[in-house]
Amino acid sequence: MRISSVMEIPLVELRKKKDFLMSSYRSYKNKVKKSIQSGAGADDIYQPIWFAYETMDEFLGGTLKCKNNVDTERGLEETQGANSEPTEEILEETNENQSQSMDTQRDGNQTIRRRQNPSELIHAGNIVKDALATFKSVLNRNESSTHLSDDCDLYGKLLANKLRKLSEINRLKFMHDIDGMYLRYQLEETPSLQTPSPT
Repeated sequence: MRISSVMEIPLVELRKKKDFLMSSYRSYKNKVKKSIQSGAGADDIYQPIWFAYETMDEFLGGTLKCKNNVDTERGLEETQGANSEPTEEILEETNENQSQSMDTQRDGNQTIRRRQNPSELIHAGNIVKDALATFKSVLNRNESSTHLSDDCDLYGKLLANKLRKLSEINRLKFMHDIDGMYLRYQLEETPSLQTPSPT
């Protein structure tokens, strides 16, 4: 009742919130326990990313053993066992007992949580990868279709490789000779461009 009056929230609503938090915590705690019991390595132990898990785990620790029953007709909470206490008193005692351990744990190294990729994120990543692969293949196909290699292209590449092996002066001479040969063959193909020889 005291917590209800301080927070100005009805006791029934506080109990619902507590029950929701406890059920979520128990669910995550069971997953952690199962991953530890399965003989998994340190990296394979389940680390929840739920915002309240770490705080609740520090607060509750190993004290989560007793279950509470709620009498919905009277709105009273009863604890199983002979020595039952009201929930508010249990929470206050637990809080006082563990406040010192929480302070020392916060000062120590925080556990690094491994965030597991949700299935939606993995699915979206696969879709993006497929789209990118399709885009690249279309680009490569377009480049190859616009510029088909023929024997002239291949010979030009071969000649370029041979030219690179020459010294700069020999390369310039060779390129000059090739240009001269090209002009001579070009002139032979077009007779109208030939200059008349003096007779």
